[in-house]
Amino acid sequence: HGAHLILSARRVDALEQVATSCRTIQEQKHKSNSNLIRSEDAPSVTVLPLDITSSSLTETIDRAIEIHGGVDVLVLNSGVGHLSPAPSTEDSTMHNMMDVNYHGPVRLALGLMKQDSWQRQRRGHIVVTSSIAGKMAVPLSASYAASKFAVMGFFSSLRSECGDWGLRIDLPCPGPIDTAFFRKSSHPVSSTLSSPEEDTSESKMTSSRCARLIASSMTGPSSLFHETWIAKQPTLGFMFLNQYLPTVSTYLMGAIGPLRLKAWEAGLPLYKVSSWIKVVRDRTDK
Repeated sequence: HGAHLILSARRVDALEQVATSCRTIQEQKHKSNSNLIRSEDAPSVTVLPLDITSSSLTETIDRAIEIHGGVDVLVLNSGVGHLSPAPSTEDSTMHNMMDVNYHGPVRLALGLMKQDSWQRQRRGHIVVTSSIAGKMAVPLSASYAASKFAVMGFFSSLRSECGDWGLRIDLPCPGPIDTAFFRKSSHPVSSTLSSPEEDTSESKMTSSRCARLIASSMTGPSSLFHETWIAKQPTLGFMFLNQYLPTVSTYLMGAIGPLRLKAWEAGLPLYKVSSWIKVVRDRTDK
């Protein structure tokens, strides 16, 4: 869309790889279409290291503003997940999840709004990657869901407070997505997972598809895309059920929860139908 990009995260090596890919794509487009703008005026890609958990983000925000004279769109995509039963989740894990998923994005958003004078200039667009877990809490994700519910609540409230001067806030809610996001989560010693790729299935959306849908929602009318659910079936069906028939959804979750917990305890892939069938059969045989 012709935007200048500022890529920020802690892993500079990963950022450089993404930046190189973006520049390559831009060069290919320029070569294939002579009607594009001159290469020296083409959208740029800048790497700006950032630790979202830092208590002071002022200097990084100032640097981002200096690069192009301001920031038009802030995309908050930081996140960390953890799979475990709620009673056995350690305090340090819960605190880290809230810092990365909630406190950090809030500090960065409010800091940029103030330092870049968004309200005075009556502009600004924030995109916060939430999750289906921010709308529908699922078993084994209590702390993660809490952080995403907090994200949904804070930024929805912020949107309502700043609507009169034109601040736009989008909350895409993806999941499950076929990435390494949860692959570093703890599994019991008895886990039968032989490789991370085993915990994939047709119910997971590809990361490229998810990214395209989020980008599309960013450019659509805010009245329609202030919140988007990005998921495949059967997850999307459960989202609608949870939204419009919450009593039925709560009943079903009460039945599904113990099965998902048993599958996790057995080290089975959580997004494969075969895992659920095995758990049900094991319970029936006992």
